Amino acid sequence: MPGQPSGVDKIRSLVEGHARACLDDLAGVSGPPRPDAAVFGGGGWTVLVVASPAPAGADVPGLTQCDRDCLSLLSQTEPLR
Repeated sequence: MPGQPSGVDKIRSLVEGHARACLDDLAGVSGPPRPDAAVFGGGGWTVLVVASPAPAGADVPGLTQCDRDCLSLLSQTEPLR
């Protein structure tokens, strides 16, 4: 973009900064995580924000992608009664 120092992507910086701020704010919300989304447009831009619970096992160190996929599938099943 004209007028920007080389190597600095102002758009990426803004988007990442707001995403981090949103994540920090969501971490302070009481209750279980749930999916939600919002979209706003103006000034030639459209902004889509999507929040969802972390996938099963995302915060467990040492899991392989296969392990995480298995946990994700298991989390979608109905409990046995």
